Amino acid sequence: FINVVSYAFTDDAPHRIELRLWKTDAQVLVQIEDDGQPFDPCAQASPDTGAGLEQRKIGGLGIHFIRKTMDVMHYCRKGTRNLLTIVKDLPTPQQP
Repeated sequence: FINVVSYAFTDDAPHRIELRLWKTDAQVLVQIEDDGQPFDPCAQASPDTGAGLEQRKIGGLGIHFIRKTMDVMHYCRKGTRNLLTIVKDLPTPQQP
């Protein structure tokens, strides 16, 4: 969400960003929809996390964090809107 607010827009006009959250028995789902510039985070290269801090390029760690902690990350462009869906699978409750 912060990346959308920070980087998606090239003007000072008002924009609508929709954030949807829901939970099922098996998953937590998050969708972020915006009318910013097209940007597919799924197509971005992974940062070189093995390099020293001085050698690393700035940026890319937010996407890296989502890739490493979530089970699904899906992007699509619907007309003039970006739609990013991220999903975290929940552990199955243990039966007594």
